[in-house]
Amino acid sequence: MRLFLVSLTLLLAAGAAQAAEPAQVQIQSLHRDKAVLTGYLLRPDSNSPAPAVLLLHGCSGPITSKGQIASRERAWMNLFASKGYVVLLLDSFNPRGFASICTNGQRPLTAETDRPYDAYGALGWLRAQSFVDGGKIAVMGWSHGAMTTLATISEGMIKQIGWTQPGFLTAVAFYPGCIELNKTKYVNKLPLLMQLGEKDDWTPAKNCVAMAKAAAGRGAAPIELDVYPGAYHAFDNPTGKVNARKANSGSGERTVHSGADPAARAKAIPRTADWLAKAFQ
Repeated sequence: MRLFLVSLTLLLAAGAAQAAEPAQVQIQSLHRDKAVLTGYLLRPDSNSPAPAVLLLHGCSGPITSKGQIASRERAWMNLFASKGYVVLLLDSFNPRGFASICTNGQRPLTAETDRPYDAYGALGWLRAQSFVDGGKIAVMGWSHGAMTTLATISEGMIKQIGWTQPGFLTAVAFYPGCIELNKTKYVNKLPLLMQLGEKDDWTPAKNCVAMAKAAAGRGAAPIELDVYPGAYHAFDNPTGKVNARKANSGSGERTVHSGADPAARAKAIPRTADWLAKAFQ
């Protein structure tokens, strides 16, 4: 196992060193505020239409205080680009005038009812590009962005937005919060993979397990989930360690834990890659 983890780390580090810098693109949200959002785009060398992955960041936003793409997001971008996919990381925060909302009591943008409009704006943009295979577009998010992912593929949101074009093909959600969505009698309309940490005290895995079971009973599309033993929130970070931090989800500020878990990450990477590869066949 130790040798495997070292090899995986070296492989991803090498990929990061060789990866091209993402191009910045402008994408208009379908949200009522008509915000023009920034997307960070990586493309394969070929101009042939390729599958695409839309990435949705968490409550900390996708950009660090130094103006760089966060290491977690960049690592996944590089990985998917190495697979020959078009990769689009969408920034829902900075173009609207804020960088992070993790400690906001009243959040200026909700995952469940606001950001799905951003996701569909990005989907429309991707489908309009000649280098994208419009029938093979996946959506993947982390935490707040994972909650957005779940809402985006829900029966209710698709109807609310009125999306009639071909939609997303599949979805991956890393450690979403599932309490509120489960109250809506949630039904996902396309296959969903959830990646969860067993010790997550920010967005507990048990709530998503319950939601998946309830959704299956309502005739939802297939849901698969993995709960990684001992892993906290943000376990797929490529660097760092588990730390306590302050968070606020509207019910008051509390202390939670988040940070890298190399063992869980080493399993989640090939699991996610295999899920997408099978969907894109």
